[in-house]
Amino acid sequence: MKTSYILFMLTFFTCLTGCSALKQDTFLPQAIYIKQHQLIYQGDLTPKRVNRAIALAKGHTIHEVMIESLGGEVMSSIKFGRWIFQHHLNVKVVNYCTSSCANYIFPAGNHKYLAKNDILGWHGGAYQRTNADDNPHQHLPKFINKWRKAETAFYHEIGVNPNLPTLGQQRQFSCQRGGDQGWYYSINDLNRLGIHHIILTDGQWHPLIFIGISSCKLTIPNKQAIWKQIQAGHLPIKTELTVKELHKRTEISKYIYFNYW
Repeated sequence: MKTSYILFMLTFFTCLTGCSALKQDTFLPQAIYIKQHQLIYQGDLTPKRVNRAIALAKGHTIHEVMIESLGGEVMSSIKFGRWIFQHHLNVKVVNYCTSSCANYIFPAGNHKYLAKNDILGWHGGAYQRTNADDNPHQHLPKFINKWRKAETAFYHEIGVNPNLPTLGQQRQFSCQRGGDQGWYYSINDLNRLGIHHIILTDGQWHPLIFIGISSCKLTIPNKQAIWKQIQAGHLPIKTELTVKELHKRTEISKYIYFNYW
């Protein structure tokens, strides 16, 4: 299991800032199946695999989705999250749930289960800054507009604050320094962002971190003015770190921002 964690961390933090999803089927579990009243989903989130999972669940009484995923294609992830929410299913993380999985699958669960060392990590979403946001003469790609509309509608439906996937890229909240290449929230802050009914199966939660490959814990100041701003909706993109700053902070400059999360 330690080997799986190490390989996961290397992949996740290499692909931090919204790059095209790396193929997970080379070394990580890739399976979708039914076990008793659980839908087991391991691996990348893609349109084909999400459709397969939903189709497989038909005719079965499913109470819970067990997810082990680095993330994947965003629109199918939103579709899967909405299906989970509308069917009132629980979500149980197995080892890790990051990127699109943390953005759209985990928050959609009726009850959400985390074990002591499970990794739940964020690094961006539809409203994170793109090169087009930095250039007033450049139009946003159609996909970005489509994604932003879908993400906004999804968070509104499930009652989660739309700033969830991007707070770590806001200047006033960013905790990333040096080698930190992503972030996670405290259970209390997740509650305040609208993610409730989180059950810690071991009574505590300490995300596994490896030396040299780390995420940081984003703690939102307990100030009424700050939370009023967050709860008002999307924070302005102009307050985010620029694309150049994000690249510098993560030492990554060769990936495209808006294909997969």
